[in-house]
Amino acid sequence: MIVDPEEEFYKTEIKKIEDDVLNNQLSLIIFADWYNTTVMKAAKFYEDNSRKWLTPLTGGSNIPALNELLEPYNIAFGDKIYDGEFRIGEHVGVYSSGTSITKFPKSQNNYLIYRNLRDEGELFLAEIANKTLKNAKTELIAILGLAQPNFESGRIVVYGDSNCIDSSHMKKDCFWLISALIEYASYNVLYSAFKESNSENFIDKNFKIIDRLKASDFESHSKILNKNRNIYLKCPEPIYEANNFIDSVDEILLPTEKNSRNFLKMTNFSNDDIHIKDIKEASEEVDQRLYVDDSKNIDIQDEMNMRMSLSFWEFSFVPCIALILILFVCYKKFFRYRAKFRNKRSNYKK
Repeated sequence: MIVDPEEEFYKTEIKKIEDDVLNNQLSLIIFADWYNTTVMKAAKFYEDNSRKWLTPLTGGSNIPALNELLEPYNIAFGDKIYDGEFRIGEHVGVYSSGTSITKFPKSQNNYLIYRNLRDEGELFLAEIANKTLKNAKTELIAILGLAQPNFESGRIVVYGDSNCIDSSHMKKDCFWLISALIEYASYNVLYSAFKESNSENFIDKNFKIIDRLKASDFESHSKILNKNRNIYLKCPEPIYEANNFIDSVDEILLPTEKNSRNFLKMTNFSNDDIHIKDIKEASEEVDQRLYVDDSKNIDIQDEMNMRMSLSFWEFSFVPCIALILILFVCYKKFFRYRAKFRNKRSNYKK
């Protein structure tokens, strides 16, 4: 299922999907959306931060890319924008800014569903040009197509609008339609209302090859078209650590005197050169050495702590004595001043 794609497709991706559909019974369901270069140019807007007029890089979906994907099956979408309600069987659906199917293959097993819808693109351009249209033009267009290229291939379903399955802009859901399309694509179970219209060798009178928007900045934002963008970062080279006990490694990965301090000076190294007894003795020796080193580290740490504590008291003793002397001097001056003040006051009363 491909829903509302805006990115391009790789050529190898298109070829792979074609091979899987025709030879491996892969079924394909596509929900498209509108694409019209005239509307895109008219929808440009002024962006305050960059202080530039910006044009949308693509429409609701990338119809030129979808048409390239569907070209092997003789299917294509148009560039007009349609809107309105329609009915299929007992269900009512909403077509909101969708496109139409303009090319479809002829077969007894292929089906096209037509409905009358408004030309929303014409309304939008008239509004931009400050013109008023009393009645929007309606057209009978193909909105849904179901095809099977051959008896042994997978099935292809194309629908011109994705709004009904888009939670952010949904006007009315079409989960009933999704369920019916999945039943057809997966199990070839066809909803009876879809059989109302067999396809002819259908090419719409408005069919044309849709060009991409020129002079746009789409290439710089595309992960497929932009060759200067490093999509996949190069993985760093693996770092091999030297191990004392190696089961089997390439000769080039063995530690050497230049890249390892624990280089094993051995020639014709093999597993037979290592015995369990030697491993136990080596491990005991290493453990004892680590224990001695740890005890030395503990003694050194204690000595450093003692030196730090002594230096702390040395540096803190002098300021304390100075503070005591200052307080003592202030105390003496305070009482001397108080005594003089009392004498002056007593003389004044006399």
